[in-house]
Amino acid sequence: MANLGQEMLTALRKVAEVLLEQGCPDRIRLDRDTRWVGSWTAKDFPSPLLRFLQCLGIDPKVCPPQRPDKNPFAERYHRNFKYECQLIECPADLVSTVDVNQRYVHFYNFERPNQAIIPVVTNHLESSSPRNPVYRLFHTL
Repeated sequence: MANLGQEMLTALRKVAEVLLEQGCPDRIRLDRDTRWVGSWTAKDFPSPLLRFLQCLGIDPKVCPPQRPDKNPFAERYHRNFKYECQLIECPADLVSTVDVNQRYVHFYNFERPNQAIIPVVTNHLESSSPRNPVYRLFHTL
């Protein structure tokens, strides 16, 4: 397992790639993952990622601990990913995991019905049901 410093560097590089590709937003909301914010004991010394974002003029908003409701977009994505992809596909190795994840990310970002645009009522308990429209869309790709 990689050490925390290596994981922070990998995360920082990935964030830099996304910012180069997508551009810089005014702010970014982050959870309290140590790869993003470092150790809670070093609260007076921002992590490399937080300093990097501040240098780019991006305001990092770190969610308070024990408050997933303050980061609803990530929480919803992870819930959907779990019930609409991982628990159904059950990839067994790295290659199949990467393949399934890439297909789901594309589906989620470009093809999945968006309730803000198209009202689709889904019950998360029935997300693995073939009658569920999201299940049918993803599993026919």
